[in-house]
Amino acid sequence: AVLVAAGIEAVSEGDFSSSSNATSLFFKTGSSEAATNKLQLTSAGDLKILTDGASLLFGADGEIELKHVADDGLILKHHGTGDGKEPSLTFQAGDNDIAQDDVLGSIFFQAPDEGAGTDAVLVAAGIEAVSEGDFSSSSNATSLIFKTGASETATEKMRLKSDGKLGVGVTPTVQFHVLSSSAQSIAKFSHPSSSTAAVNGGALVAIQNTNSTNNNQSSLVFNDSAGEASSGIFGFNVDHSSHEGFMKLCTRNSGGTFAERVRVQSGGGISFNGDTATANALD
Repeated sequence: AVLVAAGIEAVSEGDFSSSSNATSLFFKTGSSEAATNKLQLTSAGDLKILTDGASLLFGADGEIELKHVADDGLILKHHGTGDGKEPSLTFQAGDNDIAQDDVLGSIFFQAPDEGAGTDAVLVAAGIEAVSEGDFSSSSNATSLIFKTGASETATEKMRLKSDGKLGVGVTPTVQFHVLSSSAQSIAKFSHPSSSTAAVNGGALVAIQNTNSTNNNQSSLVFNDSAGEASSGIFGFNVDHSSHEGFMKLCTRNSGGTFAERVRVQSGGGISFNGDTATANALD
């Protein structure tokens, strides 16, 4: 009870000279001890919390806490116990005239102290929010851009647009758009060997139409750079009702017509060139 309970000290940071009087302010408090340094304000204006596990509290009731986890990182916590009391972190741009391709906020990942230098100290990954056009009273269209790097400052590898379109390696023009820059497989589907959910225990890729006005059509189309999303060079179309249906094999002829050429009936029969009559199943 008779120990120094709190104090403020001005402490020189080095030898004084005709060109230096660098000094820090130390703020001391004690609980069951003589007061010790808990906070330092340096001559450069840096503010250091000197205690492991210390917190910054915001609000009249201290409901928002930014807590230091020693040798690990930070925790942002909302101490409210009701619904809607989760913490949030908002990035706000001060620009009052947002134009196309303006960056609203960024998160970057970097190892600037890596001893190898060169590529090792560049930004390795990042996420940016980028405007898709001029902001107005009726528009704030923004894309999320995901960046990664291998031997470079991180560059865009994936983009999620304001309308929900997702592009990998390309700015998307359809709901899911993938562009590979090299001659390699674009997608691979697999499943755990113990799984029995897929047909015959193999990998399963399902194409399901959930449109309530036309839910009996599903298609898989192969296209070239000049093709349209609704047609192609070669494709499969499945027409089904009450879990029974048929599959159409379609191709585009020299005249540019994309149409049915072969049909596999629900019972296994085969018909050709738009003849929808039931054919005998092949043995």
